[in-house]
Amino acid sequence: MNRVVIVDGDMDYVNSSQILRSRRMKELLAEVLRRREGITDEVKLQDTVKEIIIKLSRIIVGFNEEESDEDKRKLIDLLEETYNVWREKHRFMIKRRKYEKNTLRRMYLEYQLARTADDFANLIRSTYRDILYHIEGSSGRILRQLPSGVQAAFLMDKLKQDSNIALSNPTLYDVYFLWSGILYPPVIFETMANKRKGIFKFKKERILERVKLDSKSWYGLPIYVGDLLFLIYTHENFLAQMTALLNLFEIPGLDEIKSRRVNAIVLFGVPLDLVEEDEKNGVAVWDEKEHVYVGLIPGIPENDYFGYMKKMTLTLHNMIQIDRGFLPVHGAVARIKSKDRELVVCMVGDSGAGKSETLDALSRLEGGDVEVEIVVDDMASLRPSPDGVVVIGTETGAFVRLDDLPRAYAYSTMD
Repeated sequence: MNRVVIVDGDMDYVNSSQILRSRRMKELLAEVLRRREGITDEVKLQDTVKEIIIKLSRIIVGFNEEESDEDKRKLIDLLEETYNVWREKHRFMIKRRKYEKNTLRRMYLEYQLARTADDFANLIRSTYRDILYHIEGSSGRILRQLPSGVQAAFLMDKLKQDSNIALSNPTLYDVYFLWSGILYPPVIFETMANKRKGIFKFKKERILERVKLDSKSWYGLPIYVGDLLFLIYTHENFLAQMTALLNLFEIPGLDEIKSRRVNAIVLFGVPLDLVEEDEKNGVAVWDEKEHVYVGLIPGIPENDYFGYMKKMTLTLHNMIQIDRGFLPVHGAVARIKSKDRELVVCMVGDSGAGKSETLDALSRLEGGDVEVEIVVDDMASLRPSPDGVVVIGTETGAFVRLDDLPRAYAYSTMD
């Protein structure tokens, strides 16, 4: 079974049979049985899965056959392991709905999505508990409300752009784009890598002609990186990386980008045959036909790290700013106010140079005489103007590695 699970947000979740008799339950049990009992014969495996589902379906409605304590314990162990394996998955709910720009109607759709996601989580837990109760004949005094539903839920629609500015590859518009979402903190995804290596090469090629996106397994996200419009395309296996962008960049409405030309595209999870051997950790491309920058990140385990997504996005941003004659800077910008002065300070430096620590130290000065307002957290562009230098930041949020923070602080603010 894939580590990523997409739950249908257009269904009502009301009955345990929806869980027990689903294709996903069969795949989950098969994965657990392969791991637990080493069953390799596919016919035997499917027969065993079918028997277990029939047994669980009978148990949950009270038809509990007389079994030895040992058999009951084995069934409970299987149920517990299946529940835990389910909770290890990257779990998303997607509801396909036409983009709604009316605020009240949009809020109603978001409320509907939240209710569906809550119903699904409650059904997962109640199914698990009801089966346990009927096997053991009693219920524990202490219940744990473990996060068992989805970790994120999305409202999605297709993006339509005016023909005079639209990209010529139709598969880029076949996918569904996120226009609203719900996160269930703490949203924790275990990825296959935790560090980035290598540098992104740059080349010129009509690369988008070679891109073919399957609308069943690719999803889109429009974001503003500063004042630039990016379209982020992510294969479903790497939806965790797309989800991490939601707290970092501003998400525009699909209506406001209908007539706006795309400045850059990032494709996360592309097949290796789209890149050269020395580009397997990512490559930046200037598409000479579409006149747009394209970032490609192959879908291999060592690239399953958010650093690749963020770094490629900011790299393309910087290249565009240089083309426009502006100066991109990797640094923090803050407005610092004291009793008698106000300064705007730009601190430039590589990762780990101490930019964030400097801002934190200034804000902690004794006496409270200094007020620090963070304007830019990580990346910006400096633009000369008649009134001085204008600073345009890239992000509306901040990306911080938990292992870079004091442990107590990281755990206390994880949600």
